[in-house]
Amino acid sequence: MAIHRLQAPDGSIIRIEAPDDANPEQILSFAQSNFTNKPPEGSFSKWGQGAVFETAQGALPVFDELGAAANAVLGPRVVPGETMSQAYDRGLANIRAAEKDYEKTYPGTKLAANLTGGLASGAMAYGAVPAAYAVANPIKTGMALGAAQGAASGFAGGEGDRRALDAGLGAGVGTAAGFLGGALSSRLDPQTEAMVSKADEMGIPLGIAHTTNSPLLKTAATATNRISVADNSAPSREAFAKALARQMGANSLDPADMAAAKNQITGTLNRINTSNTVPVNNELLWKLNQIEERAASTLDDTGDISKINRNIANILNRSEGGQLNGQLYQDMRTNLGADSVNNGSLGIMKGDIKRALDQSFNSGLTGDDAIANQLARKQYGAYKTIEPAVDGAGGVSIPQVVNRIKKSPGYATGSGGEMGDLARIGGAFMRPGLDSGTAANSAVLQGMGNIGMGGVGAGAGYVASGGDPYGAVGGAALGLGIGTGVNKALYSPLVRRLMQGAQPEIMSPALARALMQQGGGQ
Repeated sequence: MAIHRLQAPDGSIIRIEAPDDANPEQILSFAQSNFTNKPPEGSFSKWGQGAVFETAQGALPVFDELGAAANAVLGPRVVPGETMSQAYDRGLANIRAAEKDYEKTYPGTKLAANLTGGLASGAMAYGAVPAAYAVANPIKTGMALGAAQGAASGFAGGEGDRRALDAGLGAGVGTAAGFLGGALSSRLDPQTEAMVSKADEMGIPLGIAHTTNSPLLKTAATATNRISVADNSAPSREAFAKALARQMGANSLDPADMAAAKNQITGTLNRINTSNTVPVNNELLWKLNQIEERAASTLDDTGDISKINRNIANILNRSEGGQLNGQLYQDMRTNLGADSVNNGSLGIMKGDIKRALDQSFNSGLTGDDAIANQLARKQYGAYKTIEPAVDGAGGVSIPQVVNRIKKSPGYATGSGGEMGDLARIGGAFMRPGLDSGTAANSAVLQGMGNIGMGGVGAGAGYVASGGDPYGAVGGAALGLGIGTGVNKALYSPLVRRLMQGAQPEIMSPALARALMQQGGGQ
């Protein structure tokens, strides 16, 4: 291909490479199409587009080659008779010439953008590999991988005398990215992985910010919460709250939804209680006899002993044919439940009578009523546990609800069901400082962080663009974007899987449940 010289609109002499058989009109047409309406130096479009391109180039060193190839295959033929190979060579030369011009016009911006892209993509790559293969020392492995790949990429992508410099720079960026990726990379222990698996199953998104034990990453998550445009930790809290609401059959923890759920539960229980009977069989009689004997031996007040005996006699005298009428059962359990609250030893024994009646009633249910009764009682128990931890606006104190669940009898033995799972997930991953704080305080702190990060970005953009106001606007946007992007990555389940090598989808529900119970019983 021949080199032709033409005068550009600004009076400068330019050199154009064109096929040997191109005529002057074709060359002039090509020159006009490439130099007419060229954005003025220092315009926002050039600074912003260049920053985006160089960030992508840093993340993927062959980005310029891919761009030239795409243009050669998909782009129009601006030079008649040009082959695809010639279009690729011309496109790549133009891209690299534009990069050099950009570097001269905006010194420092190109390097910063390359470093940003290289660190981001490298950390992912050099952290994912050690995690996937459970490498013993992921930091050293990541740094070694980063140095080797960065040096090779820099050397291959460099030109002429710059090859050695680019190889050294690539090795440095790769090493730093490998260190960062290795620090993020860690395979979860079986109990933690089981909890993460269960959280995924329950629709609770967890990121590195939740699962990491690294103080550095915890601090980074908290800090970037304050400079992120979006609250990326909110989806986890909201999903946790919805999972709690589902335990009692509610759509949310909104007071109106909870009241509706409670009415539904009590309505179901009342219908079942009054439409069935309680078997007054040998098992129930044995339990009542044990309560009667215990009252005689432990209660000091003869009046209290008489009250226990009268309650038991009432059950026996009002039963017919070995069955106690459902309405009578409903009335008795209501009275016994009220008397068992704040009534000392007498109240405890009345509660024992109520439980003995409930157990006999439940054992006699069959079919749909048995299933509906079991679900309604489970939901009512969840309601009584969750409701005190919910405020008037539908917000929940996660530490409070976790502590309440942990006090339930089945939790310590690992038989707490999904409520126990939620307590383990909430206690392990919804840490104060990461996912706490009032909405008002969070909004104020986040707003202050946004202003600060945007201001720093605006100042850097203004300087880097040579005093261009549009550069300041772009820098502010970039500053906010960096904080938001880092924060989103820390809370992203996808990033967590890549960096920690966790693959919960291959863990069977039975194994996950066993590991959850093992962790809960420790």
